[in-house]
Amino acid sequence: MVLDKGLILSILIASVFADFEPSGELLEKGLQIGLKCGTKYNFEQKDYNLDIYKKTVPKDLSEKHLCFLKCFWFTDGAIDEKGFLVSERLDEILSMLKFDNEDKKRITACLKKIKSINECADFIPIVECFTQKES
Repeated sequence: MVLDKGLILSILIASVFADFEPSGELLEKGLQIGLKCGTKYNFEQKDYNLDIYKKTVPKDLSEKHLCFLKCFWFTDGAIDEKGFLVSERLDEILSMLKFDNEDKKRITACLKKIKSINECADFIPIVECFTQKES
């Protein structure tokens, strides 16, 4: 299976919430695009700390971080040009992560409820899907 840059980006962001450590080419390509999105949203070194996403309640993430996440997912094709989530891409992302089957089902069901991602704040429900423990 050949991974494209879009899948790599989504895996990197989603891996924050799963037991998955990207490496090699996957990590390198993801970092390149992450730097591009970071530059677009004036990220400083401290802003690239993935612990921010783990330790912050989704609704309390800064606008800058939400825009960064939206940029990642849009760039990788997980969000289409109209702002809708691309289910095939989401399935690929989840298949790469070490969530158990119940968590994958919960996350998938949660993501299907999301209407569209047009503004940066619209990304909050996506983060909530990955961080909530129960449906």
